[in-house]
Amino acid sequence: VPSRPPSSHVPFSWKTVLGHAHQLKTLHSNLGIWRAALGDAAFYFAGGLLMLTLAEAGRQMFPDGHGAARITGIMMATMGAGIAVGSLTAARLCRHHILMGLVPLAALALGGLALILAAVPAGSVLFFALLFLLGVSG
Repeated sequence: VPSRPPSSHVPFSWKTVLGHAHQLKTLHSNLGIWRAALGDAAFYFAGGLLMLTLAEAGRQMFPDGHGAARITGIMMATMGAGIAVGSLTAARLCRHHILMGLVPLAALALGGLALILAAVPAGSVLFFALLFLLGVSG
């Protein structure tokens, strides 16, 4: 591999790495924005966890590996279609305004459907219907 000149002549600074603490402190100074950021972080954590769980379910359905990626993609597409339908439905219900009353209902639906989904065999029609509804409520 031939050597290349550095893309930047700025020396490494630990301030760049430690700057996140300052940004978090600034974010924490406004309680409303801090809570919104924590909510976003929790939502993205739950989404990432669900994505990993679906990938594992696909691998368990096809232990030899052939078809696991395909079924995982189908599960994610089913949930994505539910998210699209849910987003359009929420926009229609809210008449293009932000209504915070839907947030607790969606959170309850997400939690309840996730618990029910855990008890249903992966790959069944009910499993895919619940995935779609999980997407609608998300």
